[in-house]
Amino acid sequence: MRIALAARLAGGVGVYSRSLARALAAADPELRVQLVTPDPVPDGVTERVAVRRVAARPELPTHPGWLLEALGFRRALRPVLGAIDLVHFTDARHALLSTGLG
Repeated sequence: MRIALAARLAGGVGVYSRSLARALAAADPELRVQLVTPDPVPDGVTERVAVRRVAARPELPTHPGWLLEALGFRRALRPVLGAIDLVHFTDARHALLSTGLG
């Protein structure tokens, strides 16, 4: 199975996302985990976890900022969706523009 975790890595959600990525990768050697994020990835997370960067990282805590960030996640995920079985978004706003991709 191939799983993509689309997440920001700051705060409590970031702790959850990093822990989930590590735990999934350790649970099964056949499982392929990809972390999709605009944030820097701390050491120790990428041992068995691939990282796909989200280009845009707007700092605007407003609707335009969320939309730009959702667009960044869409652009990062679109080329790999055929190689992913499941995408897990930790923030529904990030998934907003990715619906209908497949």
